[in-house]
Amino acid sequence: LGSLRIADDLPLLRLMAKSGCWLMYVDMGPWLSANLSERGSGLHQKERCYENIQRIHDVGIEVIGSFAFGFDHDDPGIFERTVRFCQMARLDEVEFLILTPYPKTRLFERLEEEGRIIERDWAKYNTMNVVFRPKSMSPQQLAEGYRMAWREFYSHRKPGHGARISEFTLQPQV
Repeated sequence: LGSLRIADDLPLLRLMAKSGCWLMYVDMGPWLSANLSERGSGLHQKERCYENIQRIHDVGIEVIGSFAFGFDHDDPGIFERTVRFCQMARLDEVEFLILTPYPKTRLFERLEEEGRIIERDWAKYNTMNVVFRPKSMSPQQLAEGYRMAWREFYSHRKPGHGARISEFTLQPQV
């Protein structure tokens, strides 16, 4: 697990590669999600991400990007914009998650106070199911967009590129 900021320190990045590091898992975080939203004005942030991912690739390290959907600023277009970002950034692998407000967290408490928790089956609190009512889209849009993002990113892969993650079926429930 790492931050794209590691690419700002090229000597350290080279040492990582020399030590045998060949893969980084990066939580792209809600800040990137906000910058990919229609309301976000994060052109500089996106360009910086592209540059840092390229620097990491240049030293021979692959990048898995992790993205969560369902933040209050996420609108129905976030899925397509995120997939496009991942393709443009040439991420080696991606992981898409549905924002999950785990019980006893601040997020859960806030959504509970707002009456937005719609699921009490704790087995569905696994980042693959919609358990709350998003602010800027319906629960169905969140579930469908999540599935579409997985399908779109991995259906346009070149043979041999990023083939380590096996194909599986995602069936998030609303």
